[in-house]
Amino acid sequence: MVDVEQGGFDFERAPEKDRDPEFLDAAPIYSAKDPDTSRIAGEVLTRSGRRWSMKMRILKAMRNSDGWTSAELAHNHRLDRHMVARRLPDMEVDGLVYKGAARKCSTTGSRSVTWLVSPFGRQVALRKFP
Repeated sequence: MVDVEQGGFDFERAPEKDRDPEFLDAAPIYSAKDPDTSRIAGEVLTRSGRRWSMKMRILKAMRNSDGWTSAELAHNHRLDRHMVARRLPDMEVDGLVYKGAARKCSTTGSRSVTWLVSPFGRQVALRKFP
């Protein structure tokens, strides 16, 4: 996991394996308590590249929407609400984003955590979306 307070991850100096975006999908996508169907679905989502693609869509949206809630990101960028809510914690494990302060969400009206792009996430975004 990226230590955001220590300045993040140096993409250029990283070992070759850590420059491969596929390593970012190493975080568990299902719980040991989940049924087999969840495990299978998670593996298919990861192997197909859809999991990575979803994260990159969110990261691209966050370039101009840093500090928004998951509901605000989904609503304002026309992304599936549940996909965003599921992938943001996944992206946090990958070190792409981190949680900010909680505040009232303009979309749901509920108090919600905000999400910010980490220094590593910015490096990935710059390389992926120049």
